[in-house]
Amino acid sequence: MRFVRAYLHEKQEAFLDGFVHAFEFFGGVPTEGVFDNLKTAVVKILQGRDRLEQDAFLALQAHYLFKAEFCNIRSGNEKGRVEGTVGYVRRNAFVPLPDVQSLEELNAYLLDWCLREAEEKTVPFTKETVAQMWAKEKGYLHPLPEKKFEACRLVSCQVNKTSLITVETNQYSVPCSYVGQAVWAKCLSIM
Repeated sequence: MRFVRAYLHEKQEAFLDGFVHAFEFFGGVPTEGVFDNLKTAVVKILQGRDRLEQDAFLALQAHYLFKAEFCNIRSGNEKGRVEGTVGYVRRNAFVPLPDVQSLEELNAYLLDWCLREAEEKTVPFTKETVAQMWAKEKGYLHPLPEKKFEACRLVSCQVNKTSLITVETNQYSVPCSYVGQAVWAKCLSIM
């Protein structure tokens, strides 16, 4: 079962938000997932399959109770299905280009496309559609937690003498009592 969603950027908050939407679409959470060594998830590659993971990605795993397994470096065969799916979606969901006016419209189009594909395509070596097979497999997912994960990136900032913090290229005011202190700013995914 495919889930496809578009974002304006590849920042960590978009990466995390994609999981929140995917788990809602699937109606549950798998026990584990296999990941490439992308910087939004991995700080450092250690030995073998061990990784020093990003704090926000660890928080996502703890919230949804799934385990991340990582591909070996320079082992494209381990992630070939993902790369193939990206190409398939480009050739099929984006040809011809969808006539949409916003990112919200594009994501609604992509969601509908995923559902149509699942109804039309059969699972290899069976007569069942992807949707029929998915209906059976869905029962093996862990239930969604009661509260949604807040998909954001935390940025540490120093409050300057004028009670301002700078996050990327934007400045924000904070209460005067924080002057000279370090504070955390939440960066949310902007659609």
